[in-house]
Amino acid sequence: MDYTVFEKYEGAFEKAKPEERQSLMEEMFFGAINGKEEAPSQLMEMMKMEAVKCNASELSMTMRFPIQEWQLNASRVLHGGITATILDMAMGVLAHTLVGMRSTPTVNLNVQYLAPGKEGDCLRVEVSADKVGHSLVYLMGRAFSEKTGKEIAVATCTCIRR
Repeated sequence: MDYTVFEKYEGAFEKAKPEERQSLMEEMFFGAINGKEEAPSQLMEMMKMEAVKCNASELSMTMRFPIQEWQLNASRVLHGGITATILDMAMGVLAHTLVGMRSTPTVNLNVQYLAPGKEGDCLRVEVSADKVGHSLVYLMGRAFSEKTGKEIAVATCTCIRR
């Protein structure tokens, strides 16, 4: 993930005209996820996040995460902590894009687990912003199995703008 994309566009999304926001969001979203620079952490690199789509008018994005063997718990299903991390990372990307800042740390994360994620599947994660305020960003995320379409987890998140 290339975080320099967000620095380059600091505040641009909020200042852009509505008709310019979709192309700007796509440039930031796909540029950051598919960027050639090294991931800011080993964990982000290991998660193998893929950009799928974004919608500026709905303040939403969709990402894809393969469920890998190392992410499984003793019961051979996706570990709950990994599920939370996936949702947090996806909502963080949206927060970064909307406020154009390098750091939007999570100050609250609430996850409800609905079904197990299974090895060999991929999670399709859909995230949206409920509100982008002066100091906080409120987000929601939903993770689905690509194979079955079943909802795996739902999350809400609050990020602080720095």
